[in-house]
Amino acid sequence: MEDVEAASSDQLREEYKHGILTGEWHRRLILPNGELVVMHGPGVMVHFLQTNAADAFSSSSVSIKI
Repeated sequence: MEDVEAASSDQLREEYKHGILTGEWHRRLILPNGELVVMHGPGVMVHFLQTNAADAFSSSSVSIKI
């Protein structure tokens, strides 16, 4: 687990450095655990977490009848 976290930290650091040095932002960065990060600028980073196929909505026992 530590190796994945260290690799993720290194990737994020390098991507941020690239954005600062080149002014090139909005690039997609896929972390070793499959999660997605997009850095939109020096102060905005969006982290998209992985979701399971079954979530609270899809596992509901309520059925709709029309």
